Amino acid sequence: MDRYGDDFVPPNPKIGHVKPSKLVFWALLVVGVAGIILSVFVPALAAILGSIFGVCALVGAAGLIAQHKGHAQTRTDPFDDGARV
Repeated sequence: MDRYGDDFVPPNPKIGHVKPSKLVFWALLVVGVAGIILSVFVPALAAILGSIFGVCALVGAAGLIAQHKGHAQTRTDPFDDGARV
């Protein structure tokens, strides 16, 4: 490709600054889902643990959805699909 003068620049996979709130919501989601799965192995406390971990999973998922910017903020015109190549 370089032989033909292609100006391809590979993407930079560097992860930028992660907001602490997004990290907390991801942690709540992961702990909630893992806790729901693991609560099956404790039948005596399954109802209580399942409820607690279910709320954690719901709060984590709702927080991530609420923070999602969507595509409306990245588009420049109605025909822009958001791809940046």
